[in-house]
Amino acid sequence: MARFKSHRIDATAAIPLRPELIEFMDPQSLGLMSCVSATLRKDVLESKAWTLMANAHLPRSAEEAALAVERAAAARLRSQVLRRRLADSMSRAQTPHRLVPNKLDDFTFFVRFEEDGKVLWEGDVAVAGFHTNLPVSRRKFVQLSMSEAWSAIKDRGSFIEIPDDADDYWDRVQITLIVIRNEDQAMIPLGSFRFDSDPGDPSFHSSQALYQTEQFEILLELFVNVDNSELNSLELSVEMHDRTSGAAARHLTWLDDLTKEQLEFLFTFFAGAYNYRSQPYVFATFGDWYNDAT
Repeated sequence: MARFKSHRIDATAAIPLRPELIEFMDPQSLGLMSCVSATLRKDVLESKAWTLMANAHLPRSAEEAALAVERAAAARLRSQVLRRRLADSMSRAQTPHRLVPNKLDDFTFFVRFEEDGKVLWEGDVAVAGFHTNLPVSRRKFVQLSMSEAWSAIKDRGSFIEIPDDADDYWDRVQITLIVIRNEDQAMIPLGSFRFDSDPGDPSFHSSQALYQTEQFEILLELFVNVDNSELNSLELSVEMHDRTSGAAARHLTWLDDLTKEQLEFLFTFFAGAYNYRSQPYVFATFGDWYNDAT
């Protein structure tokens, strides 16, 4: 039969005694701790733990009690002062706080162009302009020039020029867009766009809405502008879509594209430079856009 020898551990792990914890102990617990080992008993004596505990449990003098009450009252008073300042500020704000939009030129777009998951090019692209197709159509879009990036994309891509069967090729492409405000580098992730060969609306779409309510949502659509088999620019439309119609097809829920002024307002809001009291005004403005579009 196997026998196991018991080993007595004489050494105690060096765990430092924290004097600030002594005031939370009572005599019984401090006595039990002193009996754990010779090392702890020595630490208790050297740290004058019994004296510390006795001082902590001694009743306060009248002067110390009065000082404690005075400190607590001062802390409450400081809290009340801050609350009054906030209440004063809110009560004086009778008119709604309005958001002051940035200009479209105050923003830069970061573009990533991928083919089959491989990054062919990424970099900052300035806004080339804002265009409308009126009276031909109601389409409105931000134009991003890609002419300088095109040579780099061709060098790393699987083609020399855009293939004739463009739809088959664009199915392999993913384009990611981020808007950056130049003054503070605040970023707005617009999303990653994949090609949708819907006959009613063949273009790149982001699956995530930029803003959504029960009645409407703001979606993004990206057109690739190809001229002589070369990628000239990207055309970004920010669209208002109806959510109450029950239609599934995207081109059937489309109401209108945002104007340049509306887009500047939207980007400024999402970039974060607004007073919290302006939120009701901003959300009411979004609702007005929907009402105007319907």
